[in-house]
Amino acid sequence: MTAAVALVAALAGLAAWWLSAPAPARFRFVAGPPPATEPAAAPELRTAWDRRWWVLDLPGSARWLRPLQAGTAGALGVLALAVTHLVLVAGVLGVAALWLPPILLDGWARARWRAADRAAYALANTLRYTLALAGHPRVALMRLAPEADPPLRGWLAEALARDRLGREPLEQGLARLADRLGHAELRLLADILATDRAARPADDLLADLLAAWGGRLAEDEQRLGQLASGQLLGWLFTAAPIGAWLAGWVLDPTTMAVFRASALGQGLALAGLGVLLAGLAVAQHTLRQADPAQFEEAAP
Repeated sequence: MTAAVALVAALAGLAAWWLSAPAPARFRFVAGPPPATEPAAAPELRTAWDRRWWVLDLPGSARWLRPLQAGTAGALGVLALAVTHLVLVAGVLGVAALWLPPILLDGWARARWRAADRAAYALANTLRYTLALAGHPRVALMRLAPEADPPLRGWLAEALARDRLGREPLEQGLARLADRLGHAELRLLADILATDRAARPADDLLADLLAAWGGRLAEDEQRLGQLASGQLLGWLFTAAPIGAWLAGWVLDPTTMAVFRASALGQGLALAGLGVLLAGLAVAQHTLRQADPAQFEEAAP
């Protein structure tokens, strides 16, 4: 038992070192320096996971994801070994736990993005009627930004602070926020507010934008409602066998001896766990394909 625990701990440490190690540098020979291009987003938000990390307002950077995966895998592997005393089962659970932090963080980031999406739509809807009274987009945004719902309120506060310090106009800060979020409608709103369109009043443009924006929100809500039942059913089918197994172990710890008694029992336990995890992986992949994240679409 001690040797098995040491083996799992060593494998977890090796996984932590491998996941947190920097990627090797890759070189290529070119005839000359590549032409300078304007990045599509801020340098610190070059990947989809950088965007997720920023949306979640987590400390540090997305580089902490791999050590977090390694720690979760090691902890779950040791716990599974202590419960089942099956090295193969503990190893499979430890490897599967590598995907647990990304799945949870991705779901959390999607929820915060949708909250910001709804708050931005409400802000734009109010801005349409306030713009005529305020006379200038900057004045209207400064009045409405403190009343926005979180997390949009905090992001707008940063843009307002940069505007007050003279570092960046408020309309440009709104456009930069839209680029970070990968939010097409918010970027169009920033363009409408920053551009003087004499041929067509801004009120008409805002009305068209809000109509399209509201239609997209309605379609998103309908799609999410259809996916929610399938997602809940998938989690229930995954949690039920694991819960039954743990309940049997708590009620009678000797039940695990049935699986440890022979190679056939260990193989059946490993096969059942593999089928369960494979089904969960397929379900998660299908749901992600049906509900694409704006983070991947915006990441270069």
